[in-house]
Amino acid sequence: MAIEIPVFAVEQPIGIFYTGVTNAADLLSICQFDFRRIHENGDRKEFLGIQRELKKNRIKEIHKYIKTQDAVFPTSIVISVDEKCVDLEQKGLGYIMKLSEYVDPVDERLNIPLDSLATIIDGQHRLKSFEDINGIVFDLPVSIFVGVDDAIEATVFSTVNLAQTKVNRSLVYDLFALDKNRSPEKTCHEIAVALDELDESPFKGKIKRLGTATEGRFGETLSQATVVKGLLPYITKDAVIDRDIGRRFGSWPFRDAFLHLTTEPAVVSRQKFMSLLDKSKLLDGEFTIDEYPPGSSGASRLYHNLRSSTGIDN
Repeated sequence: MAIEIPVFAVEQPIGIFYTGVTNAADLLSICQFDFRRIHENGDRKEFLGIQRELKKNRIKEIHKYIKTQDAVFPTSIVISVDEKCVDLEQKGLGYIMKLSEYVDPVDERLNIPLDSLATIIDGQHRLKSFEDINGIVFDLPVSIFVGVDDAIEATVFSTVNLAQTKVNRSLVYDLFALDKNRSPEKTCHEIAVALDELDESPFKGKIKRLGTATEGRFGETLSQATVVKGLLPYITKDAVIDRDIGRRFGSWPFRDAFLHLTTEPAVVSRQKFMSLLDKSKLLDGEFTIDEYPPGSSGASRLYHNLRSSTGIDN
């Protein structure tokens, strides 16, 4: 078995590497995750690997993001492969890079199996997040270093990560204004703008729209990112999922109580919600496994009972 990737050669001061595109599942199948660690070798300590430990929460977030309609990873996963596992065939202006396992004719301890012929230099969290992704075809750009030593791998990793500059989050939230679809971030951005501009707002003129001081204004004590992040938990439990629903369908399910109380863009008071829910005569003792089984069937039954008992169905 082998993996074939169409690639082009790229020559830069550090040397030649190859860039191409391959399926995420294929790339994951040949990569090993090489974490920085201390290995005891007799009375000596050896420092091995170059990657940081994987962060489970970050993988979980990316894994969820992959399933959304606007998922995109335009920057390359950077890997290193042993030259013994590589065969290059010229094709047009580029090459077909064939990656396959290496079987040593003398010492089987030198064998390199297919599932560990590549080491990830940059992008380990992105790639790891594709584990257990079923039914999603996702191509990834990849940059491949062939036959380089640990020092070069470490240099590339350090250079790429030290050169990265964190994007101003206030700018990111401000750019949601350009989105044609509704999303929790866009709504909170619009609220932040209103709070900064409306005369009756206690925050008028106090919000730094792009995260930096606005020329000619004084007394800006809050960044836009601070305001948006503070508002988000009040309207969504999962901004990524709700943003994806807005992009796919344009509206969100289970708004029955709100739409029963008003059909206009308005803020419905807690008292009005309570007056509606108080119509329901469901008792604590009715919430049993037999009445409302765990899972979607029980949730659906409770949903329909609440609609009926509150009069929403009428």
